[in-house]
Amino acid sequence: NATVANIYPNSDRSLAARYARTIAAYKAGGGISALQVMPSLVAEQPSNPYLHELHGQMLYELGRPGEALAPLRRAVELAPNETQIRILYGQALIGTGTAANFNEAVLQLKRSAVSEPTNVRIHTLLSQAYHGLGMAGHATLAAAEAALARDEKPTARGLARQAQQQLMQGTPEWLRAGDILSAN
Repeated sequence: NATVANIYPNSDRSLAARYARTIAAYKAGGGISALQVMPSLVAEQPSNPYLHELHGQMLYELGRPGEALAPLRRAVELAPNETQIRILYGQALIGTGTAANFNEAVLQLKRSAVSEPTNVRIHTLLSQAYHGLGMAGHATLAAAEAALARDEKPTARGLARQAQQQLMQGTPEWLRAGDILSAN
């Protein structure tokens, strides 16, 4: 925080300075005051996905996942290939606890998994979303994928075996569980 104050004194009213001071205040525990600055920062650069992302992240981390959805959705629209933003959006969707948002989270996270198939966080969140939808086999398969990504092969195989028992035989998910079972 002192470093930021030295580099960006309060007299510096540039966007970069206000952005840096907002992040520093947020990290120092000033979440509510930092959050109050975000709309003005976003208004100055409405096509900057990272400002929308930060706004959404603050809302999510302050326990307001429903309010985080609009800025995170906008960040994803502005930066569709930024996987980390899409993952955070999926996490906020799950945080709302509604079935419609669980479905949307699955779509967002599956899209993220295409570019980062071994990302543990993606598979862990997918497992949570599927669990919220009551899709036990899919949730267990996603947990197996997360274990495989962590290189915990015995755990991954155990979860894949369980997933196959929960999934309909011959479906792509059932076959994927078989692939995990045969992973060396």
